[in-house]
Amino acid sequence: MLKETPDIDVVLLDVKMPEMDGIEVLRRIRVEHPIAEVIMLTGHATVESEIEGMKLGAFDYLLKPCEIEELVAKVNEAKDRTRKHLAKILEATGSDLRGRRGG
Repeated sequence: MLKETPDIDVVLLDVKMPEMDGIEVLRRIRVEHPIAEVIMLTGHATVESEIEGMKLGAFDYLLKPCEIEELVAKVNEAKDRTRKHLAKILEATGSDLRGRRGG
């Protein structure tokens, strides 16, 4: 889905999946879409998988079932963080371009 729609801000990612676990998917997302925020979800949490997910840059790690209000709040927080990252990138790129034109 990210390959087809690369401008996705937030990914909800289950830790346990049949073909590839969420940790491996998160690794790939970080390489291919470093700006996208990832919220990991699991009903079978281990401290190790939570630590690994956070080390790899997951925005948050929620236990299922979670309250819909909590999930929506986390998605909104993650979207805000993505927007701030993009604004910084655009600002830095704009500053760099202005500096090149003026120099």
